[in-house]
Amino acid sequence: MCAILSTFALYVSKSTRDQVEMASWANDKAQAELLLHSGYSELLFTLFTYERARLSVSDGGNAITAQWNFFDHPFQLSENITVKIQDLAGKIGLHYLDSSRLERLLLAQGISYQRVSLIIARLLDWQDIDNIPRPNGFEGNGVINVRNGYITDLTDLEMLIDLTPIEKAVLYRNLTIYYNGSFNPLTASKELLIAEVGEASTQQLLELRLRRDISPLEYRKITGTKIDIDTHLYPSTSLKIELTANVGQSTVTKSYIISLKRYVKERLEPINTLFEKG
Repeated sequence: MCAILSTFALYVSKSTRDQVEMASWANDKAQAELLLHSGYSELLFTLFTYERARLSVSDGGNAITAQWNFFDHPFQLSENITVKIQDLAGKIGLHYLDSSRLERLLLAQGISYQRVSLIIARLLDWQDIDNIPRPNGFEGNGVINVRNGYITDLTDLEMLIDLTPIEKAVLYRNLTIYYNGSFNPLTASKELLIAEVGEASTQQLLELRLRRDISPLEYRKITGTKIDIDTHLYPSTSLKIELTANVGQSTVTKSYIISLKRYVKERLEPINTLFEKG
C-alpha cells in the first residue's frame, strides 16, 4: 500500500512540475511576442523619422540608428531582441529580370555557361506572355503548365528546372519578387558583390560596411567602376525585416517584407506590408 501511495505521489509531483514548466514556457512565449511587437513598432518609428543611414547618438541619432545596417547583418534592438534588415534593392528582381546580372552571379559560382543559359531562358519563358520557347527555354509539356505571368513565390523556381542544391541556394539568397527598381551593391550578398566587382573589391567593401556607411566616392575608388542610372548606393524603401526575441526558454521569430512611403498624400498608406510570417 505504501509503495502504491509513493508511486502516486511521485506521479502527481512530476505532473505538477510539468504543468509549471509549461506555464512558464507559455508565459515566456507571450512575453517574447509582446517584446517583438513593441520592438517592431520602435523600429518602424525610427525608419520613418530618420534617414536609412548610420547615425550615432552623439550626432542626433538613437540606439537603433547607431548600429543598424541594411545588408542582413544581425544587430541588437534590445537585450532580448535581435534584428536583421535586408534592403531588397540588394537582390535581383525577378519580375523585370536583369539577365546579365543573374548570369554573372551564377557564372561566378562556378555554374557552367550552358546551365546558366538554361536557367535564365526558363525563367524568362515562365514569365513572358507568349507560348514561343526561347532556345533552352520551356513553355510547358502538357504536364507542367507555364505561368506566363509574374513569379509569385520563389518556390516557382523548382517547377522551371531540376535545380542542384548549389543553384537553389544561390537563387533563393539573391532573387526577390518584391523589388523591380534600382540595384544597390552595398546591400548585396557577398556572392553577388563578387560577381559585380570582383573578390578583392568585395573584401574591402564587406569589411568597411560592417563599421560604417560607404560613400559613392569611396565605392568608386575601391571598385574602379562607374555608378549608372540603375545603381543607387542608398537603401531603398523595400525592406525585409526579421526580428527574434529570446525570453527564458522561448524563442519567437517574426518576418516582414514592407514598402515604406514617408511622404504620402490622400489615401496612400505610409507602410505597405507585402509579407508577414510568424
